[in-house]
Amino acid sequence: MSRLAETLGTTAEDLAPFWAWLWPGGAGLIHYIRDVPATVLGRVVLDLGAGSGLLAIAAMQLGAARAICVDPDPMARAACLANAAANGVRVEVIDRVTPAALPDFDVLLAGDVFYDPEVAEAATAVLDAARLRGAEVLVGDIGRHCLPKAGLEERAAYEVRDVGDAPSQPPWRVRVLDWPLPAGAT
Repeated sequence: MSRLAETLGTTAEDLAPFWAWLWPGGAGLIHYIRDVPATVLGRVVLDLGAGSGLLAIAAMQLGAARAICVDPDPMARAACLANAAANGVRVEVIDRVTPAALPDFDVLLAGDVFYDPEVAEAATAVLDAARLRGAEVLVGDIGRHCLPKAGLEERAAYEVRDVGDAPSQPPWRVRVLDWPLPAGAT
């Protein structure tokens, strides 16, 4: 344990920013694109809520034409670039997307974006806009309370461990879901 962690009465894991960990939904999406590399092969991938960029990096390693990491935290964006370089690939980073200002991409991958009502609302608007533009949109989620239930179709499910899980804790069941067209869209 670090001296700072000891001083604060916490663990080193508690001090790390949320973006520093590979969350279960992102891990499930990585499993999926490894199982079905055609999902990203030759395509432009947008990693929404990229954190440290591991999903975008996996997409590039599997033959994506480009990967765009979106994260509001400047340290997360720096980590995306550093992690990509360390893994021999290039990614682009941006701080945000809005439904009205989406970059060009073919597939949007969103892991664990339904953990908070405000974040879920913003993510839903972006996911809906991406679908309306014709992009393929996949969500990786463990069934968080803010995940909409209507219209989602499961493509795959994976059991993954989360950082900090006790060895006795069972793995999380992550579902990879197709994001539907918004209600009323044709």
